Formats: sequence, structure tokens, C-alpha cells
Amino acid sequence: MKKKLTSLLAATALTASAALSSASAALAADYTIKIAFLGSPEDEDYDGSMVFKDYVESRSNGRAAVEIYPSGQFCGNEKECLENLQAGILEVYITTIGGFGNVFGPGQVLDLPYMFANDRIAECVFDGPFVNELRAGVLAEGIPMRLMVISNTGGWRNFGTTTKLIKTPEDVKGLKIRTIPAEIQQELV
Repeated sequence: MKKKLTSLLAATALTASAALSSASAALAADYTIKIAFLGSPEDEDYDGSMVFKDYVESRSNGRAAVEIYPSGQFCGNEKECLENLQAGILEVYITTIGGFGNVFGPGQVLDLPYMFANDRIAECVFDGPFVNELRAGVLAEGIPMRLMVISNTGGWRNFGTTTKLIKTPEDVKGLKIRTIPAEIQQELV
């Protein structure tokens, strides 16, 4: 018990000192970039955000600071985060294809079930001219946000349950399935 308490106090102290250090760096910077996402710090979005933070802060020589807000700390849900992004209150929001599709309808095409045979094909599409066309479409519609990147972090048409393995459509019968508020995903389930 004593060891757990010591570990907890050490983690709290490190977190507090990191937060104070980050806050003082942000105050000294000319510009602060706020990144938010709904996933936890154990999520790959956090890892990517840390790489972005390290890159931007080191390349800007202290002129830019990056603040990372995981787990809905900055905005509590998809709609609120997208509104903050569009209002310029938030600079970067890491969302799903479904979330992006709610703002820019043509983006929903990427949520069509079984569009990609595997992750390798999906990544080739995301690295190709199609994403540039989506970026141009967002600009052409005057949407007050910019598409930075699309990548695969969650798989394509995965179902996760706590009760049984899903291999066929029949395996889903009778189950309650939650999804994000994305039209194509909701129609799928």
C-alpha cells in the first residue's frame, strides 16, 4: 500500500511539474497551438500529438508552444470540439472520418463499409491525390477548418463486444451496438 501511495504521489508530482513547465513555456511563446481529442493518453493520437509538439516547439525555437488536451479535457464531445475548431478557439482537433464527414459530406465516402481490402490499400489512398481533393473541397466550401491528414488508427468496420466474437452478420443479431454520430456508421449497424 505504501509503495502504491509513493508511486501515486510521484506520478502526481511529475504531472504537476510537467503541467507547470508546459504552462510557463506556453506563456513565453508567441503562439500556442491547442490540440484536442477524445481518446485517452494511452491512445495513438496522444503519441502523434507528442511527436507534433516536440517537432513544432523545437523547430520554432520557443516561438510556438503546443498544448495537448486528451480525454475530452478541452471539449467534451465531437460536436463541441468541431465547433471550437471552426470558431478558432482550438487549432487542432483529431477526429474520426465520421466526424469529418459530418462537417464535409463528401468525406463520408471513406466511411463506406469494406471500401478498402486492407490497411495497406487504405494508407496508399490517404497518401495519394484523393486527400488533396478533399482538402481542396473543404477550402472551396469555405469551411473554417483545414484537413491535415487522414490515417488509419482504428481499423475498418471493426465491432468490439464484451460478450462474443463477431465474425458474421448473424453474430450481431440482438446486440446493442454504439457508434459515433456518423450517418453511414449508424446505418451500417
